[in-house]
Amino acid sequence: MGSDAVYGAVDIAAKAGQKRRRVQNEGDESITSAPRAKRQRANPRILQPRDSNVQLLDQLTGSKATPLAFLGCSDVPREFEYSESEIKILKVIGSGDHSVVYRIAAGGRTFALKVHKYKNEAISEPGIPKPNIFFESEHDAYTRLSSLSESLLAPTPKYYGYMRFTKPPQVNGPGSIPRKLFKSTTYRPAVYTDFLMDRGHNESIQNDTWRHYFLNKSGNYILQGLVLDEIVARHICDNDASNPDIARSGREGLEALHDRGVLHGDVKNRLNAMFSALENRVIWMDFSKGEIETKIGTTRFTRKASQEIRDWNRYFGAGIGRS
Repeated sequence: MGSDAVYGAVDIAAKAGQKRRRVQNEGDESITSAPRAKRQRANPRILQPRDSNVQLLDQLTGSKATPLAFLGCSDVPREFEYSESEIKILKVIGSGDHSVVYRIAAGGRTFALKVHKYKNEAISEPGIPKPNIFFESEHDAYTRLSSLSESLLAPTPKYYGYMRFTKPPQVNGPGSIPRKLFKSTTYRPAVYTDFLMDRGHNESIQNDTWRHYFLNKSGNYILQGLVLDEIVARHICDNDASNPDIARSGREGLEALHDRGVLHGDVKNRLNAMFSALENRVIWMDFSKGEIETKIGTTRFTRKASQEIRDWNRYFGAGIGRS
C-alpha cells in the first residue's frame, strides 16, 4: 500500500490499528550499504513536497470543478536514477499482502520504495526474475500515469521510476543485529521471506526452492520495486461519507486515471484512497490490481471504469457522491 514517498505523516501502507499487517522485524533498522557517487544526471533540481501547492483548491471545491490540465501520456518505462548500492534503507513504513514499503534516502532526500512480494507458486515459472503480477500491474499503471503524477494536485503519488535488486533489501540500523538473509531462527525469519506472500513454517523455509532463488547465484536481479513520493495524508474514514469535497475529488481522480487508460482495480478498498486535508484532495494508492485499456480492450475497460465510479459514489450519502 503500496507504499510512495510522501513525507512523514502517514505510511503508504496501512498504519497500526488498520487491517494490514506490519513487518515482523520493523525494529531492524540500519543502512544496507554506504552510498557511492550518484550517476550523472542532466539538469538536477530540488524537488519540493507537493503539499506546499495549494493554489488550485477552487478546482476541487467548485460545484463543477474545472478539469486539471495534464501533460501527454508516456508509456516509456523509467528506471530510478539511483541503484540499490546508492540508496540507504532507513525504515519499514508498512507492509501489506502484496508488498513491503520502505523509507529510503538518495541524493539528499527521502522517498518511498515499494518492493513487491511473490506468490509462492511463481517459483515454478521459468526464468529470472520470476514473474510478479503485482509489480507488473503497478508498474504498467505508473508508467502510463507518469506525467500525470507530476501535475499539480495529481490524484496519485509522484512516480520516480522502478528499481531492481540482486539481493533482498533490509533495514539494518546502528546498534541493531542484522537478520540473516537466508537462514531463519525461531523469532527472526530469514530476510528473503519478507518477499513471499506465504512465509510458511520457519523449520521448512530454509530448504525450500525460494531460498535457492534468493541466493541468486546467477547474479541477475531477483526483486523489483517502485519509487514514489511518501504521502502526507490520512486514510478515508466513515465520517467522510458526508463530505462532498472528498466525494468529488476521489471521483475526478478516478476519471483522470480512466482518461489515461488506467483502471485502479480495487476502488472498494478504502485503504487505497488517502485524503490530504492541506490540499483538499484524494490521492489514489496501490495499483497492484490495476488494468490497462490497451491490454483488456476498450469495451471491457469502459464497463469496468463505469463500475469503479459507481463503487466510489456508492460509499457517499444520497446526492453527495454525484454532486
